[in-house]
Amino acid sequence: MAIVTKERRVLLVKRRRDPFQGTWMFPSGFVDFGEHPEEALARELFEETGLTTKAAELLGVFQSPDDFREPGHFVFAYHADVEPGEVTNDPHENDAIDWFDLDALPEISWRLHQEFIVKLRSGSSLSECHFDRTVP
Repeated sequence: MAIVTKERRVLLVKRRRDPFQGTWMFPSGFVDFGEHPEEALARELFEETGLTTKAAELLGVFQSPDDFREPGHFVFAYHADVEPGEVTNDPHENDAIDWFDLDALPEISWRLHQEFIVKLRSGSSLSECHFDRTVP
Protein backbone atom coordinates (compact mmCIF):
# COMPACT_ATOMS: atom_id res chain seq x y z
CA MET A 1 0.00 0.00 0.00
CA ALA A 2 1.46 3.35 -1.07
CA ILE A 3 0.36 6.50 0.71
CA VAL A 4 1.40 9.38 -1.53
CA THR A 5 0.68 12.87 -0.23
CA LYS A 6 1.18 16.37 -1.52
CA GLU A 7 0.45 19.00 1.14
CA ARG A 8 -3.17 18.30 2.23
CA ARG A 9 -3.91 16.09 -0.76
CA VAL A 10 -3.66 12.34 -1.18
CA LEU A 11 -3.42 10.16 -4.29
CA LEU A 12 -6.19 7.56 -4.60
CA VAL A 13 -7.27 5.01 -7.20
CA LYS A 14 -10.84 3.89 -7.94
CA ARG A 15 -11.19 0.10 -7.87
CA ARG A 16 -12.12 -1.54 -11.15
CA ARG A 17 -13.03 -4.92 -9.64
CA ASP A 18 -14.24 -6.58 -6.47
CA PRO A 19 -13.78 -6.49 -3.64
CA PHE A 20 -15.07 -2.94 -3.16
CA GLN A 21 -15.50 -2.19 -6.87
CA GLY A 22 -16.21 1.50 -7.49
CA THR A 23 -14.68 2.72 -4.22
CA TRP A 24 -11.38 4.48 -3.68
CA MET A 25 -8.18 3.34 -2.00
CA PHE A 26 -4.45 3.93 -1.85
CA PRO A 27 -2.51 2.35 -4.74
CA SER A 28 -1.83 -1.24 -3.69
CA GLY A 29 -1.04 -4.68 -4.98
CA PHE A 30 0.39 -8.07 -4.18
CA VAL A 31 4.04 -8.96 -3.61
CA ASP A 32 5.30 -11.42 -6.22
CA PHE A 33 7.15 -14.54 -5.09
CA GLY A 34 10.77 -13.64 -4.28
CA GLU A 35 10.10 -9.90 -4.48
CA HIS A 36 11.02 -7.58 -1.62
CA PRO A 37 8.03 -5.54 -0.37
CA GLU A 38 9.79 -2.26 -1.32
CA GLU A 39 10.30 -3.59 -4.86
CA ALA A 40 6.61 -4.51 -4.98
CA LEU A 41 5.72 -1.01 -3.77
CA ALA A 42 7.76 0.66 -6.52
CA ARG A 43 6.43 -1.72 -9.18
CA GLU A 44 2.77 -1.44 -8.16
CA LEU A 45 2.95 2.34 -7.74
CA PHE A 46 4.48 2.72 -11.20
CA GLU A 47 2.01 0.30 -12.81
CA GLU A 48 -1.03 1.97 -11.28
CA THR A 49 0.02 5.64 -11.38
CA GLY A 50 2.99 6.06 -13.71
CA LEU A 51 4.94 7.60 -10.81
CA THR A 52 8.44 6.55 -9.83
CA THR A 53 9.22 6.01 -6.16
CA LYS A 54 12.02 8.24 -4.86
CA ALA A 55 11.94 7.02 -1.24
CA ALA A 56 9.66 4.90 0.91
CA GLU A 57 9.15 4.72 4.66
CA LEU A 58 7.68 1.51 6.06
CA LEU A 59 4.85 2.50 8.40
CA GLY A 60 4.04 -1.01 9.51
CA VAL A 61 2.86 -4.47 8.60
CA PHE A 62 -0.82 -5.10 9.21
CA GLN A 63 -3.19 -8.02 8.80
CA SER A 64 -6.28 -7.22 6.73
CA PRO A 65 -9.63 -8.83 7.49
CA ASP A 66 -11.35 -7.20 4.48
CA ASP A 67 -10.35 -9.31 1.49
CA PHE A 68 -12.36 -12.50 0.96
CA ARG A 69 -9.85 -13.61 -1.72
CA GLU A 70 -6.98 -13.80 0.77
CA PRO A 71 -8.41 -13.66 4.32
CA GLY A 72 -5.90 -12.26 6.78
CA HIS A 73 -3.27 -11.32 4.20
CA PHE A 74 -0.50 -8.97 5.26
CA VAL A 75 -0.37 -5.35 4.18
CA PHE A 76 2.96 -3.53 4.05
CA ALA A 77 2.02 0.14 4.45
CA TYR A 78 4.48 2.70 3.10
CA HIS A 79 4.55 6.48 2.93
CA ALA A 80 6.03 6.98 -0.54
CA ASP A 81 7.83 10.02 -1.86
CA VAL A 82 7.68 10.13 -5.65
CA GLU A 83 9.66 11.77 -8.42
CA PRO A 84 7.90 14.68 -10.13
CA GLY A 85 5.82 13.43 -13.03
CA GLU A 86 2.44 13.12 -14.62
CA VAL A 87 -0.05 10.76 -13.02
CA THR A 88 -1.42 8.19 -15.45
CA ASN A 89 -4.14 5.63 -14.84
CA ASP A 90 -3.80 1.97 -15.77
CA PRO A 91 -7.33 1.17 -17.05
CA HIS A 92 -6.75 -2.56 -16.51
CA GLU A 93 -6.22 -1.91 -12.79
CA ASN A 94 -8.36 1.11 -11.94
CA ASP A 95 -11.39 3.01 -13.22
CA ALA A 96 -9.79 6.33 -12.27
CA ILE A 97 -6.97 7.98 -10.36
CA ASP A 98 -6.94 11.42 -8.76
CA TRP A 99 -5.56 13.69 -6.06
CA PHE A 100 -8.08 14.50 -3.33
CA ASP A 101 -8.12 17.14 -0.65
CA LEU A 102 -8.24 15.45 2.75
CA ASP A 103 -11.40 17.42 3.56
CA ALA A 104 -13.24 16.33 0.38
CA LEU A 105 -12.66 12.60 -0.04
CA PRO A 106 -14.74 10.04 -1.94
CA GLU A 107 -15.86 6.74 -0.38
CA ILE A 108 -12.73 4.91 0.82
CA SER A 109 -12.65 1.12 0.80
CA TRP A 110 -10.56 -1.13 3.08
CA ARG A 111 -10.65 -0.40 6.80
CA LEU A 112 -6.88 0.00 7.06
CA HIS A 113 -6.95 2.68 4.35
CA GLN A 114 -9.74 4.44 6.24
CA GLU A 115 -7.62 4.41 9.42
CA PHE A 116 -4.70 6.05 7.62
CA ILE A 117 -7.05 8.69 6.21
CA VAL A 118 -8.16 9.52 9.77
CA LYS A 119 -4.49 9.97 10.77
CA LEU A 120 -3.77 12.13 7.72
CA ARG A 121 -6.78 14.34 8.41
CA SER A 122 -5.73 14.84 12.02
CA GLY A 123 -2.32 16.08 10.91
CA SER A 124 -0.53 13.23 12.68
CA SER A 125 2.82 12.20 11.32
CA LEU A 126 2.33 8.89 9.52
CA SER A 127 5.58 7.58 10.95
CA GLU A 128 4.10 8.05 14.43
CA CYS A 129 0.88 6.16 13.66
CA HIS A 130 0.24 3.15 15.82
CA PHE A 131 -2.64 0.85 15.00
CA ASP A 132 -3.70 -2.50 16.28
CA ARG A 133 -2.04 -5.03 14.00
CA THR A 134 -5.45 -6.27 12.86
CA VAL A 135 -7.85 -3.46 12.08
CA PRO A 136 -11.33 -4.53 13.32
